[in-house]
Parts: sequence; C-alpha cells; structure tokens
Amino acid sequence: MRLGNFCRCFSLTGLILVALLMSGMVTPAEGAVWEDLSVDYHTTWAGCGYGGYFPIRISLSNRGAARSLTFRFRGDGSPTVTRTIDMAAPGTDGRATKAQFTLLVPCVSYSYWGEVNVQVNGRYVAELSESGITLPDKRTSEVGPAVLAISSAGPDWGHLKAAVEEKFSSSTGSYVNIAEDYAHVEPTALPSEWQAYTGLDIVLVDYDTLRSLRPEVRNGIRKWVEVGGNLIVYEVKTSASRRLTPESAAKLVDPLLSADEVSNLALWSETATIAMPDLMTRQTQLGRVYAVSTSPFIAPHFSDLTTCWVELLNKIGNGRWVWTSRNGITARGGNQSFADWSIPSVQGVPVIAFLVLITLFSIVIGPVNYFYLLNKKRLYLLVLTIPIIALITSLSLFSYSAVAHGFHTRSRVRSMTFLDQRTNQAIVTSRISLYSGLAPGGGLTFSKDSAIYPIWPDDDSFDDGEVNWTESQHFASGWLRSRSRVQFLVTTHLDQRGRLEITSEGNQLVVANGLEVDLESLVVTDKSGNPYFIESLAAGDTARLHEMTSSQRSQLSQRFSENPLAPPPGYNPSYNNSSYRRGYYYDDYGMSTVNYSDGVYERPRGDLLRLISAEKIPASTFTAFTSLNPSVDIGLEGTHVEASTFLIHGIY
Repeated sequence: MRLGNFCRCFSLTGLILVALLMSGMVTPAEGAVWEDLSVDYHTTWAGCGYGGYFPIRISLSNRGAARSLTFRFRGDGSPTVTRTIDMAAPGTDGRATKAQFTLLVPCVSYSYWGEVNVQVNGRYVAELSESGITLPDKRTSEVGPAVLAISSAGPDWGHLKAAVEEKFSSSTGSYVNIAEDYAHVEPTALPSEWQAYTGLDIVLVDYDTLRSLRPEVRNGIRKWVEVGGNLIVYEVKTSASRRLTPESAAKLVDPLLSADEVSNLALWSETATIAMPDLMTRQTQLGRVYAVSTSPFIAPHFSDLTTCWVELLNKIGNGRWVWTSRNGITARGGNQSFADWSIPSVQGVPVIAFLVLITLFSIVIGPVNYFYLLNKKRLYLLVLTIPIIALITSLSLFSYSAVAHGFHTRSRVRSMTFLDQRTNQAIVTSRISLYSGLAPGGGLTFSKDSAIYPIWPDDDSFDDGEVNWTESQHFASGWLRSRSRVQFLVTTHLDQRGRLEITSEGNQLVVANGLEVDLESLVVTDKSGNPYFIESLAAGDTARLHEMTSSQRSQLSQRFSENPLAPPPGYNPSYNNSSYRRGYYYDDYGMSTVNYSDGVYERPRGDLLRLISAEKIPASTFTAFTSLNPSVDIGLEGTHVEASTFLIHGIY
C-alpha cells in the first residue's frame, strides 16, 4: 500500500472512531485499572457540613480470578473507614463480574480530605487507590440547606440561593453568608444505602427520573425520607386538562415510594401556594414528600423562580430544611444539650476527694516522713519510704476510682419507636449515653440499618476512630474510651413483623401483644379516636381494654415526665470555663446554639403528650412505654441500663 493511501485510511479510521465516540457507541476507558480489575470512584455530593455520612460510590469489574478487595479510607483527622468485598471469577460466558457499593464515611470531625487505599488479597495496589478525595467542610458561619438534585444536567441554583438569602435576611435584618451547598448527581451514580443521604436537607428529582431509578435506590431514598428527610418530586405528570390533586399524587407517587407499593390518599394533603397552586404534601413517618406538577428550575409564566423557592421553603419550614434544627444536634461540633442526658450514677472527677488525698500525700511524704526519720536518725531510709508512700497513694487513688465507677459499661437510653403496622416498617430513634470503667476491646457494633451520630460536648471533639462496614457497622476503636462520657444519636430503619392485633367488641378493645416486649401504660384508640387503656400487657398475652378514664389519662401523662432531658444537679453552664464553679463536678459541658428538644426525633414526644392532654389522640394508633426495647441499637450488649425511657407509638 502506498504511503498516501495508508495515511488516508488511517485518517478515515480516526474519523470513524471519533464519530463512534461522539455517538455513544464506543465508551472511553474510565477508572483505575490493574491486571483484570477496574475500579471507578464517584464522589460528587452535597451536605454533611454538620454531620451524616459522606458516600464514596465504588464500582468494580473483575475479569480475572476470584479475589478479596479491601477498601480503606483515611483522612487527616477523620475516621478510618474499611470495607472488604469478595469478587468472584467470571462465569462460563466469560463476562466480568461486577459489584457496586458505597463506602460511607461518618462526617464527625474538621477533616475535609482523604484517600482510599486498596488491597487485593492483602497486597496494597497503588494503581487502584484514589487520592485527593475532598470531604465537605465543617459548617461554621454559612447558612442554608444542603440540596441534591438527581439529574444528568446541572440545574441553575441561583434562584434557590436568592430565596434562602431573602428568608434569612428578612428574619435577621442583616446580611448573612449563604452556603452554596448544592450538587447534582446522575441517576446511575446514586447510592442505595439510605444513610448516604443523611447529610442532606432536601433531595430534588423529577417524576420520570424517579420512576426510572433502580428499585434499591428508590428504596434507599424512601427510608431516608421516613427517618426525617425532605423529598421534592416535580413535574409529576397529569393529563393536560387536569391539575395535580391529592388523589393523583397518591396514585402516581405512592407506588414509587411506599414500602407496600400502593397509594394511600389519606396521607396526602393540598399545600398550595400562589406560585405553586398544585403543591401536594405527604407525611411519611418523620419525613415529608412534596409533589408538584411544575419544575422549580423553570419559571412558570405567572411568577418568578425566586418566589417559587421562597414559598416552597416556607411550606417545608426552617425547622426541617436546616440540618441542625431538624436533627437537634451537630455531629461535627459541640452541643448544648450534652449534659441534659447524663448517666445519674456517673458523676465527674471527684476533685474534692482527690485534693484531700493529694494534700495528705504531700504532708505524709514530706514533713511527716522527714521528721519521723530524723527523729529516728534514719534519714537514709527516705530513698525507700518516698517511693513506697507514692505507690500506696497511687494505688489508693486507683482503687477509689475503680470502686466509684467500676469496670463495666453503663448506659442511659431515651428511645422512641415509630411503628407502622400497615407496612411492617419501624423507625427507632435513640439518644444513648455510655460510660465504661474499662472500655471493651471489641469497640461498639451497630447494625447496618442504623445511622450513628456522635454528640460531642462543647469542650470535646473527634480524636481518632475506625469504622468497619464489612459485616456490620463496627466502631472498632477510638469511640468508647475508658472513663469517658460518650453520647450517640442512633436512628434505625428496620422491618418489624411483630404487631398488636386489635379488634373491637362492643365498648371494649381486644388487644393481643405480638411484640417482643412487655407493654406498660398502653393506650389504644379505635377508628373513631376513642381511647382505651390498660396498665400492662405482657408479650404474648391478650387482654380486654376499657375506655380510658381521666385518672388513667393523668397517669399516662405522668409517664412522659419521667427521666426528663435536664442537666444533673449542680450543673451550671453559666460558669463555663471557670475554675470557681459547682458545675466542675460534671466536667463543664457548656452551651452552643443547637437545641435537641426541637429536633424531629424529640419533638414528636412532646406533640404526643399535648394530644393526650387535650384528649385528641389520633385514631387507629397506640402508645406504650416499655422497660426495655430489643430493637434499640445500643452498640454493646450487657450494659447496665439506668434511668432510661422506651416509648413506642404505632399506627394500625
């Protein structure tokens, strides 16, 4: 072949290849490749400035022998997160085996970068590792929601930012620094784990995209909404001649986001605004779903987009689209309510006792020891008596501390379970205090169905720790130290097959307790909202309930007042950072701006108490206290539980 023909052929081949690439028929190689393995990392995300899990999405492809891969995220000051994945060899058809998972990194520190190291069968492989992964910064002076749009193209966030600025400026009367915490992620790069969305405030998705998502991804988004998230589904399709209504919203959206995949009209309500006349809202456990037929990114002809966003944010409410307000804590800074849930039997350092012992030690080892030996004319024995007295004093101090606090682990739990018997789904929210005289060597082990948020006191923060997601959510080390107070907010989403079987017989209700726990102070309302009460109902037992009396109502209300959220006696935050205060006895856990009682996990308790006091308990519900709840994920078995409260609220 002549050189000219060869060049023309080569050029033609290149043009064909370029055309194929542009048309999508040929996909350029992506990700890291080593031998017969390839790894793709997806790290675009929003949120996590106050807490939650940052999702590193990892896609694997294996064309070689079966092997074990260990992914380990490490950052400067952030937890070390590990997960091991076993990859099988290709099948008989020769196709590569594929896997997709999410490495969930708890955002609990000031760290904002890290890297993922990969080991293949225990051997570090630099070619598959990924460095320079950016984590979200810890939120400080910026305000505004963290918003994720599920979209292939980046939307225009300018009107949302303007709406947030307008709302904060109007409420404060001054300029505020608005956080541009917005991101868009393609539908194919979404995680299926619901904890991946916990750092967000709002998720936006159009109806057609929501319908096209993989079922496991939709299920993850549904669970996140049910534990307190906000989902906006826009461009919900209706016929051209009809506007969106609660009926059509239930018919179109519910099958995509309900555990039972059926519509429930009773849960939808019309929440119209001037700019969005067809905005519909659905309460789903602790979260909300909003449906609208238009797009908040495309200005309707009768209004501007900033107005649309302002009205939409007003309907959601500041308490729901601000992360700290919704959760009642910050996992990356100090919390004013830390001292409100202290373990009563665990007090602070016994400073007075230690001062007395140290003073006696100084007197005995110094002048008493010296003059006694001087009087005996045996000063040479000082080289023996001084270390002996020091050893005895040290053993005394250690023995005193050991007797005061022991070596076991104590816990205090404030739990509320939301049980929906119609879908067999339960949300368990728990505020847990732990104190270990001698920290367990195995650390803490939580379920993969739980989201764990550490609650730091104002004078403390994350130091060091490891999390292993291979078999469970194993907080391997660094989280529970000996003789140190720790607190966690734990939310668990689980399937709950146990239930109360409730039937009506005349003016009585017959209730069979199919749950795993004994119930105390149980109130059940019938379909008309009439309340029935029983003092106790053991697991597996059946009883007839009579209508609640006024004295029983007072008795039930009194149960809500037991073990309240309150600082221990002697704690005075106004003396924070002062050495002359009585509050030193509880280690000076001071104040900040986050109020746990206003969060979605604590507020329902107060709302329920007000409904009981006003004799307006919702129909077809039940409420009960228990002495212990096995569904609560404490992270450690065999703890000494004290001064705790376990509340169950169910719908049947």
